[in-house]
Amino acid sequence: MKLNKIGLLSLLMVGIGLGMGFVGLTGSKTLVSSTAWVDDDDPTCGGNSPCFRTIQAAVDAVDDSPFYGASVYILPGRYRENVVIKRVVSLIGVGNVYLEALDPKRPTILVSNGLESRPVEKITGLEIFGGKIGIELVDARIGTIARNRIRGYPSYDSPPWTDAGIWIERAVIGGGGFGIFENEISDAVSGIFLKQGAVVEFIHDNIIQRTGWGIALQDDARALSIRTNSFKHNNTHIDVRGNGLAYIVNNQMLLAETGGIIVEAEGASLTIENNLIANSNMVGIYLACQSDSGFTAIPFEVDNSKCPGQQGPRFEIVRNQITGGRYGVILVTGQGKIVRNWISGNGFVREAISLLGGAGLLLGPGQKMQVEISHNWIVNNRVGAAYSLSGASAAESGYCQFFKEIPPFEGKLTGRDNKIEDNELSDLCPPDYPWPPGFRK
Repeated sequence: MKLNKIGLLSLLMVGIGLGMGFVGLTGSKTLVSSTAWVDDDDPTCGGNSPCFRTIQAAVDAVDDSPFYGASVYILPGRYRENVVIKRVVSLIGVGNVYLEALDPKRPTILVSNGLESRPVEKITGLEIFGGKIGIELVDARIGTIARNRIRGYPSYDSPPWTDAGIWIERAVIGGGGFGIFENEISDAVSGIFLKQGAVVEFIHDNIIQRTGWGIALQDDARALSIRTNSFKHNNTHIDVRGNGLAYIVNNQMLLAETGGIIVEAEGASLTIENNLIANSNMVGIYLACQSDSGFTAIPFEVDNSKCPGQQGPRFEIVRNQITGGRYGVILVTGQGKIVRNWISGNGFVREAISLLGGAGLLLGPGQKMQVEISHNWIVNNRVGAAYSLSGASAAESGYCQFFKEIPPFEGKLTGRDNKIEDNELSDLCPPDYPWPPGFRK
């Protein structure tokens, strides 16, 4: 029996409709399903459908119109690709999922779904290797980045290198208690880099090691809570510049090559509370004005002559244990208070110690400094508290009593009830500096 024209047209429309609703391995039309599966070597995805061979094909094809967007489940395997997400699509690793950047000059995963969109729900359960950046978020919103292992190349300071494990710029992460948590990030110039327009609700319970900066904040970046992370063998564990905001609490920071927390900022607002900062090669906490010189010469820059008139960061440093570094705290300038900290065992790093000295607390001239230092235990350091790097060197040379090269102090320093005793060379250097009453026994 012959088909008339109307019947043939109807049959074609049915066929087209079926094609739109069910896509093959490389199809690009939208799926009816809001979930998809990926397997690199099983074309059936263990009986799950729709099934794809590549992550990108699934991301492009899945339907992301539901309230929480779409979900792509990635089954165990090795995937070599650079994934770009410009939609509301979650990536969920199921088992041992190894994702390596095909092009090492691009991000392994790029999320750019727009700040006005619904957030991507999560990226979780992946081992991510290589790429210029592990996960890059630019003009994006996402709820959770969790339980991933993100690694760069073994040497972060020689090409090819990974700029950051996670890069965040003009992006919002979190909402409802979510954020970046339980990831392991290593071998990158920066573990987590927050730049202009970055807002992260929580960064917690991550392991960050063998990076240049463990976590870096620049411009107006805001990290509302950096808590209970483990930092180890980074050049600097946390670096802050610009006028952003960070609440840093209950972290363990071990073996920094330069510093535990480095702050060179004008207008930044920081709370640093209840952290363990141990065995920093140079300094546990460094607070200074914002200059363009970088901090490679930190031990020699203990005045704010390179950024005159700046008031420095606003801060509260409370109940931290700072131990085993060359300097516990270097305070160049800033507005805030240092209260109830345990600062001990600093100043015994032996390399070039005659030149650099070492102390529990080192104060710079601080033209605009307004700081309260109260109720701290500054004990069992090489030197307790020293004014200027020259003062620390004088203590090392045994000339504290005769040290007269005291640069002018124009800030306001107050304090009370500090316990400064049992320091090896000197409790206060120079002893006749106008230390506030709280520094006297």
